[in-house]
Amino acid sequence: MEKKVDYRHIGRAIALQSLYLRSFESSTESKSVVSHNFFLQSLHEEGFTNSKESAHKETAEKIISFAKELEAGVLTETSSIDKLIASATKEGPIEKVKLIDLTILRIAIYEAFIQKSAPEKVAINEAIELAKYFAGQNSPKFINGVLDNILKSTELKK
Repeated sequence: MEKKVDYRHIGRAIALQSLYLRSFESSTESKSVVSHNFFLQSLHEEGFTNSKESAHKETAEKIISFAKELEAGVLTETSSIDKLIASATKEGPIEKVKLIDLTILRIAIYEAFIQKSAPEKVAINEAIELAKYFAGQNSPKFINGVLDNILKSTELKK
């Protein structure tokens, strides 16, 4: 029996890496090429592009679609997302937040509080898992604290 693939989890990881890489590119055209090539390379490494099975191809399409949707949404909403982060962090200016942590926060905030495509607690848990895998030792705690502060402030406004 084949294990079910959580395409949203893989899509978040790919979007995170793509957004992180984009921050080091200078031109918009090269950023687009980096993203596209990164999506394809990531799926190839996961074994989705080599398979002749239609289920793998469908999953690969879902992963790419979801990752692109997250990336585009985060890029469009970066300004409003960063205002939320700045209001919720005690680290000082947003410029002092590590780039990988900032990227993880942007994805979680976009998904939970702007697009509202994932329940807040799910988005927070996913962000913590991404931080455990991709970021520093203190990142999961920091990310949890910032997202918890945003969650509390949005609950107060309801």
